[in-house]
Amino acid sequence: MKLSTSKPKKSLTRQTLTQMGWRISAVIVFFTTVSYFHLVSSLTSETLDRLAKYITERGQRERTLFALAEDNHKLLKQALLEQLKAEADRDPKAEFDRNFVKYPDGSIRNRPELFQIDKTGGLFLGKNVNVNTEMQRRIVAFYKTINAYGPAWRNRFANTYTQIPENGMIMYMHQYPWSLKAPSSESFRVTDDESFQITRPIHDPERKTVWTGIYYDQVAVAWMASCVTPLDVDGKHIATIGHDILIDDLQKRTLNEGLKGTYNMIFRADGRLVAHPDKMDQIHKEAGFFNILKSDDRHLQRIFEQVKKRNPNQVIIDNSQDKEFLAVAKLDEPDWYLVTVLPKAIVTKSATEAARFVLIIGFISLLIEVIILFYVLRDQVAAPISQLMYATQKITNGDFSTTDNQRDDEIGELAKSFNSMARQLQEAFETLEDKVKERTAELGTANEEIIALNERLKEDNLRMGAELDIVRQMQQMILPNPDELEIDGLDIAGYMDAADEVGGDYYDVLNTDGVVTLGIGDVTGHGLESGILMLMAQTAVRTLKEIHETDPVRFLDALNRTLYKNVQRMKSEKSLTLAILNYSQGLVSISGQHEETIIVRNGGQVERIDTMDLGFPIALEDDIAEFISHISMELQLGDGIVLYTDGIPEAKDIKKKQYGVEAMCEVISKNWHLSAGEIKQAVIDDVRRHIGNQKVFDDITLLVLKRTELGVETESQPQAAALVESDRQYLKTIN
Repeated sequence: MKLSTSKPKKSLTRQTLTQMGWRISAVIVFFTTVSYFHLVSSLTSETLDRLAKYITERGQRERTLFALAEDNHKLLKQALLEQLKAEADRDPKAEFDRNFVKYPDGSIRNRPELFQIDKTGGLFLGKNVNVNTEMQRRIVAFYKTINAYGPAWRNRFANTYTQIPENGMIMYMHQYPWSLKAPSSESFRVTDDESFQITRPIHDPERKTVWTGIYYDQVAVAWMASCVTPLDVDGKHIATIGHDILIDDLQKRTLNEGLKGTYNMIFRADGRLVAHPDKMDQIHKEAGFFNILKSDDRHLQRIFEQVKKRNPNQVIIDNSQDKEFLAVAKLDEPDWYLVTVLPKAIVTKSATEAARFVLIIGFISLLIEVIILFYVLRDQVAAPISQLMYATQKITNGDFSTTDNQRDDEIGELAKSFNSMARQLQEAFETLEDKVKERTAELGTANEEIIALNERLKEDNLRMGAELDIVRQMQQMILPNPDELEIDGLDIAGYMDAADEVGGDYYDVLNTDGVVTLGIGDVTGHGLESGILMLMAQTAVRTLKEIHETDPVRFLDALNRTLYKNVQRMKSEKSLTLAILNYSQGLVSISGQHEETIIVRNGGQVERIDTMDLGFPIALEDDIAEFISHISMELQLGDGIVLYTDGIPEAKDIKKKQYGVEAMCEVISKNWHLSAGEIKQAVIDDVRRHIGNQKVFDDITLLVLKRTELGVETESQPQAAALVESDRQYLKTIN
């Protein structure tokens, strides 16, 4: 007989290589990912350390000139005070007239023949200044002091000056004769400058050194900032000491010097921008008054906000929203912030390149390994297995001859086991017919037993079906009939549909001695036990009503003890939630733990009453008296109550979405102008629409009551009177 030599649909070698390839690839990707995050973490840490060191050193270097200016002012202020004291007893007129003269425009300035731009300060006094002896003495003292200190500071500062509040200035400026060139118009006032105004007591009550914003000096043709200090004598502001500092170099360093991939900016604490690589044109256009807070640049505003709210010693800020790090150094003297911005992409770029290299090397290694493994698997595994497949095909065709394999590894052991199996199969085939007959007889006996069991099961099913049908009929029989729902002054409609043949839901409407009692409950689970417990609950409620028990605590406690003992006798673990509502003369009392009670007002407004604290599950514990409470509410004409079980809010559609209490309340509110029956039907239709073709997994019960007119409450019977009086006392208590 010719043997089939068809090849297998799948190659063991290919499958092994594929699976190993995927696993090794996953390992490579995993370790590459780990390496990437490790590199990002390490590089971030190193970069931030370097950035913090850089900004700290840069800030210390940049603030040197500002600190020097304030130190100079301390020296100059002390020298001015000492010189004023020295001039106090001298007549200053001769020295004043020797150095200064009134010009044709009415201003007083240096005598041109004595003025030396690199050695002496220049005076300008507006023509409106009253030059009395005190003024002359002040000017002589300022002139001598400026001449002594100004030349010494010329290398670091553009000028040194004292502004005089009456509209004057003495300035040492070795590059430009400012005092001789100052405007002669009456409108020109030295004290109009920001450098003087910010030292007035109203702006500088602490009388400390302050700084102007940046501005462009038309005379010096450069951007500057001024350091100014008020000089007071006996509480009078007699001068303002000043240095003008060139900040062109600071701006250039800010824009052009920095760590690779970063950029720098400087701004004042009030938001005025000093330097920024993308905003210099706007800064110049607005004469140094460009303010971050008034701009439309949200990125710049976020940087400003984070810098301002940082901790005092915090150097590095993580601006996660803009994916960048901010390094901050405070220049305390002018109250400026030097900020270096490092985009996070700079850090991750290096890590990405390293991870890419690791990934490429890994996949190259994987390719080489797969090629080598292919040849090893083909020769060492696939070929011997093909021989075993051929031997298997021979056995299929009745040839039980063994295969020749001398290997000592696992495949050799497999071949030995295969040969042993072939011999055993040969022996088994020889005795197979007898075993088949024996097994056939055994199966016949077993089949007869199965047929007998099936007959018994049919009988049991019929009996159980009959029992369940009886319980179901009993449940339907004890539900309120339409006549019982016809109560004067009330419109009532009820609905119950069991998910199984026997459900666990319960509702009842009882009209006893002028008190209408509504009961609704839900027994855990479904089936025979749940149905019986539901019947017992209805009987117990009816009995307690007939003996005129109106106290909610005694009512529910007695009912619980009755059902608890019955459940224990049944050896069952069933329990139920139960709410009891008693209505009479427009007042309703609610007790027992169940789903929320829905109170609906005449206009359709919905109030949801949580009953969690009004009771305890029935038949779960033997004594629940301490857990039972009740609340009372008033129903006007057109108001009503809706009760339901959890089968409505927990009804699910095909997407497993629950219907929910909110959807039910919305339908009730929209349809409240209709009759109770129509409201009930609207809710049930909406629930059915939500469920669609899905199986109903829980019982659905709904009870709707509307107060339509005066009716049952007009009856004055003892039980009704007692209930009404109790509810009114309760309402007085809570009001």
